[in-house]
Amino acid sequence: MKTLISLAALTLALTACSAAQRQSATPSSHTTGAAAAAASPALPAPAGSQPLAPATGPAPAAASDATCTSSRAGSGPASTRIVSASVSDDTLTLTFDGGVPTFEATPQPNTRFVLSPIGQTIVLPGSSGVMIRFTTLQMGAYVNLPKTLAGGGPLLLQVRNLEDFEGTVSFGAGLSAGGCASADVSGSTVTFHFLQTGKG
Repeated sequence: MKTLISLAALTLALTACSAAQRQSATPSSHTTGAAAAAASPALPAPAGSQPLAPATGPAPAAASDATCTSSRAGSGPASTRIVSASVSDDTLTLTFDGGVPTFEATPQPNTRFVLSPIGQTIVLPGSSGVMIRFTTLQMGAYVNLPKTLAGGGPLLLQVRNLEDFEGTVSFGAGLSAGGCASADVSGSTVTFHFLQTGKG
């Protein structure tokens, strides 16, 4: 009888031990969910907020290649000379005796220009510049007009006539910072608006 009781007690002990091992080897759903939450925390968004759009790069400058003028074909009847030139704020306005001829406006990283055809180098005030060149004009198309025009705004410091030779008339603009020129043509007048593109 004592042997039977001992066997029954041993069987109960083994069964209880096996059940305890299975319970410790299988984590509960509560424990699994807590571990997953700890591995990938998700912070709630404030009420009424919108998700932020991903950054796409630095903010655009005041002017870009799209707003600046590189070259433009002539307009209207043929011009032979420039009849007036003036500066106001950060603009240069030129009026012709006919339509506006073909021109180019090219930014450059300094204010060093060359007087043509003599080849003399001049330096205008400022840290960067723009070269403006007109073609298909007559010889002496800029006679009796001022060679130098003082700037009227914070960006445009000075405009200098560089060339009036064999149908080409060019100007250099000294700017206080990196910039370019955007041109508006109306009839026989072209107005160059000088725009900042970066810190000069």
